[in-house]
Amino acid sequence: MLHSRVTVNKLSGQEQDYTVLGDPTPALEAWSDAYLEHCEGNVSEAPDPGLYDRVFNITTSYGVLFMDALSRASSIQKLGDIGDGLYGYEDLNDMTFNFRDPKQGLNLDFTSYAMFSLAKKDPKALLNASAMEALANKTFSTFFQHFVSSNLSMDAGSWVYQPIGAQLPPDTGPLQWNGNLTVVDRPDPHPLPPTNRTAVVEVSTPVEMLRTNAVAVWLSVAILIWLVGTTVLVAIVQKSRSKRLLRNVEDRERESFEEV
Repeated sequence: MLHSRVTVNKLSGQEQDYTVLGDPTPALEAWSDAYLEHCEGNVSEAPDPGLYDRVFNITTSYGVLFMDALSRASSIQKLGDIGDGLYGYEDLNDMTFNFRDPKQGLNLDFTSYAMFSLAKKDPKALLNASAMEALANKTFSTFFQHFVSSNLSMDAGSWVYQPIGAQLPPDTGPLQWNGNLTVVDRPDPHPLPPTNRTAVVEVSTPVEMLRTNAVAVWLSVAILIWLVGTTVLVAIVQKSRSKRLLRNVEDRERESFEEV
């Protein structure tokens, strides 16, 4: 099991830093199931999988769901279509998730426009296979990170994460179609992982500290020593010069006046 260390602001809940403690492993479960059909009730009572007029439940992996949603977002009419090999005209009034600019001749979906923007809107840069691959990987990973973290709740989970101990509804039914129009009966391919219900949390409170440079400290000490030495030297010189002055001049004048 892969562990990580995450730094979170306890007041705002904002993630400030994270470190993955170990080597990442591929999430094969993200692509393992592609729209698996489940029959209602007993497998032996399942209807003919070849029939189209039937009601059934479907489960799919989150990676497959993400890819279909991302690639078909620019065509709402084909969002639920599994693809029949037919081509048609694009409906420009459907207000789909794409970017159209007739003046520049652009008609791009989210993924293509993101890559186009990362290439500084230079269409020739996307003709380079290496550059296009790098931009595609960066765009895919960015969108996928948003998909994973969107609508995340500790109670209900999200598109990817689920609460500890969550299972499919009991009325989902066993698998009916495994891709070859044959009825299959197998247990849940994704058993509950041994997720730890506790986590180690370190709470720290930031404290303001005054840190000074060593050079500045020694420079300040040298200036203080120089000031103290200068003060002592001035005091000594002043004292030696003041010895030559006559003292008690007023008292002597008074005595002389009294004698007169």
